[in-house]
Amino acid sequence: MLPISTYRLQFRNGMTFDRARTLIPRLRELGISHVYASPLFTASEGSTHGYDAINCNEIEPAIGGRQGFDRFSAELANVGMGIILDIVPNHMAANLQNGWWRNIVEWGQRSPFKDHFDIDWAFPLSLPVLEKSFSESVQEGAIALMCPNDSGHLAMSYAGQAYPLGPETYALVLGKLDEPLALQLIHAAAEATPLGSSSFHDRVKAIVSVPSSRNRLEDVLRQASSDVEFMDLVHHAQQWRLYPWRDASARLNYRRFFDITGLVGLRVEDRQVFEAVHALTFELLDNGQIDGLRIDHIDGLADPAEYLSRLRQRIGDERYLLVEKILQRDETLPQTWTASGTTGYEFIAAVSDVFVDPDGWSVLGEAYQAAVDAPLNLATETRHAKLQVLNENFKIELSSLARLALKLLDLGPDGTAEIENAIAELIVAFPVYRTYGTAVGLSRDDARLLDQVFQAASQGRTEDEVVRMAAILNIVKGSSDNAKDAAWDFRRKFQQLTGPVMAKAIEDTLFYRYNHLIALNEVGGELAPSPVGAAHFHRLMRHRSETRDFSLSATSTHDTKRGEDARTLLYALTEAPEIWISAFRRWQRMNANLRSRGETFPEASDEWLVYQALAGVWPSHVETHDGLVQLRERFAVYLEKAMREAKSRTSWLHVDANYEAAIQGFAARLLADANRAFLDDFGTTIQPFIRAGRIKSLGQVLLKIAAPGVPDIYQGSEDWNYSLVDPDNRRPIQTGAASISIDSDGVGIMSKRELIARAMNFRRCNRALFERGTYQAIELCGDHRGKFFAFGRELKGEVAIVIITALSDLSVPTKECENIHMNIPALYASKTFIELFSSRLIDSDQPIMVTKILADFPVAILSTI
Repeated sequence: MLPISTYRLQFRNGMTFDRARTLIPRLRELGISHVYASPLFTASEGSTHGYDAINCNEIEPAIGGRQGFDRFSAELANVGMGIILDIVPNHMAANLQNGWWRNIVEWGQRSPFKDHFDIDWAFPLSLPVLEKSFSESVQEGAIALMCPNDSGHLAMSYAGQAYPLGPETYALVLGKLDEPLALQLIHAAAEATPLGSSSFHDRVKAIVSVPSSRNRLEDVLRQASSDVEFMDLVHHAQQWRLYPWRDASARLNYRRFFDITGLVGLRVEDRQVFEAVHALTFELLDNGQIDGLRIDHIDGLADPAEYLSRLRQRIGDERYLLVEKILQRDETLPQTWTASGTTGYEFIAAVSDVFVDPDGWSVLGEAYQAAVDAPLNLATETRHAKLQVLNENFKIELSSLARLALKLLDLGPDGTAEIENAIAELIVAFPVYRTYGTAVGLSRDDARLLDQVFQAASQGRTEDEVVRMAAILNIVKGSSDNAKDAAWDFRRKFQQLTGPVMAKAIEDTLFYRYNHLIALNEVGGELAPSPVGAAHFHRLMRHRSETRDFSLSATSTHDTKRGEDARTLLYALTEAPEIWISAFRRWQRMNANLRSRGETFPEASDEWLVYQALAGVWPSHVETHDGLVQLRERFAVYLEKAMREAKSRTSWLHVDANYEAAIQGFAARLLADANRAFLDDFGTTIQPFIRAGRIKSLGQVLLKIAAPGVPDIYQGSEDWNYSLVDPDNRRPIQTGAASISIDSDGVGIMSKRELIARAMNFRRCNRALFERGTYQAIELCGDHRGKFFAFGRELKGEVAIVIITALSDLSVPTKECENIHMNIPALYASKTFIELFSSRLIDSDQPIMVTKILADFPVAILSTI
């Protein structure tokens, strides 16, 4: 059964099941049918998000455990609500808290869990945790041999972590200890098996439980730890290797989530692994305690279609099944996928085309180009960003593909660099995240996409380079009857790499470099408005209606770059770009002396970003000294992330402390009490944009509630949400604080929260219309008709018409739009409507004048009586 609406709750960070229970009355008032829960399974200690599970089959004790969940789900069921659960089949935490991973570290390829993860066992297991080299760490005493209390095994310790030694190496470690204690331990290790590891650990604990024995063992291990050569010998005897974390991109031997080495890829394509990972999930579904699933990072899986098919067979056709899939503009989900829809990032992108004035966007762009005083070519910048992340973040994945290709093409190692370049150029040319070839080849659509990639990649290349790229694509396109065949291995790894490269290069690099209008720099977004403008939204919604696509209509998520209302405020800059451009230049002059002596930072592009980002978050701070301090702290965290993600002068891998200090110092002085002239000027300047943004925000609310799809509210976003990127957008939800109406002058007749509640409950009362009704763009006629936006929903003669204000009075005064009227489709003619918020009756046989309908409030819903 489809949800009527969802409300995303981020568990952890103070959100427990007991606290969530107190929110249930609030959610009911909003018209919510389902809580959309972040991952609930036990995650790494201190996890703030839950995407780093250490046990897929236990509910996190820190948020209430199974008993807390049972109480929460029962209370939801008692009031007719349910749960959509976010699960993570792509990866788990790669740390010793994860029992499966720990077993692999201890037993290597003898571990029963060795095939649970995507590990290349041609090499020892990579453990990139060191700050320095292994030898340096031993010399400094940072690495030592030990037998941790109550662990029952020998280990190599580093930074508080005890990495188990393989039992087969105990003889090497203890060989010089010629006494019964050593012989007992060596004998126990020789008889140990992976399946009997707990009895082995118990036996070791018993042997060393005698204080004198433990003291003697500790003395021996302590002495051995000071011998660098011996420690290196023991280290190389293990089926794992400790090495510096900065070397991971060149030495890792397991698939990870994007470039995060702490998250190891799961092999859910293996049926045994699939069942092990989903055991508790299926139990909760079978118990009726959850009603649907959200699949995190579907593009990371080897064969998403096969996974979804297997999952659908297990959970049934009626369950709501979402996938987190980033769709580029006009891209759609593969037809073979049995998902109900996506998590809705494409909705955010389409909404922007309703509210961004393309002419104003162009004016802003010209000013931005002039300010940075350098040519900005997006195609060139995109290429550079992709090549950078390939060579810096994904070097090992690229090298692994090259080795496979050389083997398949029967070439020697001398051609490695050329093959790597060919693979890299093909990945750079990808316009979407990935293709979805299987062990038996590619679909026609994917084959056509690869032809387009080849055409783009081969432009301007030498004949030899083109030949190499063609040979690589033939491997990707080719068929294989054996899933273990090297060609399928190459195809799978290639497809699992193109998506991470796209994500890290575009969303996490280019979107922090190119700051023209940062509201567009959003997950799943585009840096420029659609060439067809608001018609892009109509096109997407028609597709949803016609294909029964029940994707979420999201406007904020835990991953968006900024809160939904910060985004609409920044959209408003395109309505009066001259005001913003003039202010930017004024602020540059006002704040020129805030740079440290001799510093040139921030450069113009950085400063442009600072002022736009500050505008987006500004309405969320309290105008007191303490409020300003809190804003400075939040903004400093944001700037660190923005600078490092941009990877221009600093990065997470290579921190430039001087550059960061210059930017942070500038921002701190910018937001100091002593800089009151700027603060007052800034607040006054953006006030009209705040108001315009709120008008857009109310329109955005109505779009997602009334358009095809399932409306989703991110926690706290029923009130104004001016958050920055995570961790700012994952702060604890505020309770009891009612949102205000558009402004303090009483122009708005209701708050954002009130609008959501009334519109959502209208949707609930007209559920069939909004789930199955057709979607019809409604033409507006008259001068400045782009100021408003309208569409209709119809089912068996029942009609609802939505009208919103797309552009505020900043760009087009309402008094100049009094002749704008709706061109009602014939299907909607000869009907009497009632406007939901004013209860005004409207006859469709008379011209429906938009400004009259919106006289009291900037949005409206007309429904047939």
